[in-house]
Amino acid sequence: MIHLNHAGTSWPKPKEVVAAATATLESPPSASEDILGAGARAVSRLLDLPHGADAARVVLTTGCTSALSMVVPLLPWTRGDAVVTSGLEHHALAGPIETLARLAGVEWVAVPPGAGAAIDLDRVEARLREGGVRLVAATFASNVTGELLPIADLARLAREHGALFLLDAAQAAGNAPLCVPALGADLVVLAGHKGPLAPPGVGALWIAPDVELRAPAATCALPTSAAAPVCRPAPGFCDAGSANLPAIAGLSAGIEHLLARGLDSVRERGLARTERLLAGLERIDGVTVVGPRDAASRLAVVSVTLDRETPAAAERRLLADHGVVARAGHHCAPLAHDTLGTTAEGTLRFSFGPFTTDADVDAALAALDPRG
Repeated sequence: MIHLNHAGTSWPKPKEVVAAATATLESPPSASEDILGAGARAVSRLLDLPHGADAARVVLTTGCTSALSMVVPLLPWTRGDAVVTSGLEHHALAGPIETLARLAGVEWVAVPPGAGAAIDLDRVEARLREGGVRLVAATFASNVTGELLPIADLARLAREHGALFLLDAAQAAGNAPLCVPALGADLVVLAGHKGPLAPPGVGALWIAPDVELRAPAATCALPTSAAAPVCRPAPGFCDAGSANLPAIAGLSAGIEHLLARGLDSVRERGLARTERLLAGLERIDGVTVVGPRDAASRLAVVSVTLDRETPAAAERRLLADHGVVARAGHHCAPLAHDTLGTTAEGTLRFSFGPFTTDADVDAALAALDPRG
């Protein structure tokens, strides 16, 4: 089986990840005391945060979707506030914002692409100048096309106009270097089971030191000193409940594996595989690449539509006849498909991980080529 759905979930997992998760299940609870702390420190390193300083601002969650569902409603919204996003967002971000718009009177502005860009920065700035924008939120790269968004520019514009910037790093974390201080994000969410190579069931949220969230009913599970309130502000208020310790241990191991390989090397490898796929697709009639044609403008994700068959039919055929695992449909991103004009049937998506080879890419190309 050739797994080319790493934008959905990474596979296979490194042996270190499997060993770490297994060891947690086999060990007594008393041996698991530092798993949460180690996981937070590993996430801090993955995000290239100041050494050790920001690990305490990392909240480990059950996934990226749960992190977004938690953090978006906890910002201090008031009726009439606005949130600005791109038109390429995953439903994990779009869903909570849509709920705010419907129930709390918050305006949602989804900005379409600009000329040769994933989002029209002039329109973003124009809306920010009108005032009332509390949050700008965007994915680092589309999970449908892999197209990179101008994250540093979006964060700068948000900061200049008094808004917070939320980065959805579900596709980027573990697949490319990600220096949060340089990008200027105030809030970052990530998925453990994708780029970081962790088991399912773990994600993370980082909250900048000057960002306060509202959680009036929260219970704090962190140790407190006599002088500290029982329930402290973010992120300690989020740490109640049972944690998925095997997945968190796997997350730490996966991040260590990636850092040892080097995130620049991981990005370069993904870029080379993407260039190979795009070049091969140009030689196949009846296949249309959705999004930018150059690999440097995207992460290792490529979506196509086909003249001869639907994406769903192609997905089934590639698996049954060639053992190639791709992903067909809307990829949990209906807003992105509205923006891209692919709502009717979605796309067929190929996405690569650190273990994808040239031979894997060539197998996918051969499976798509009607000439056999």
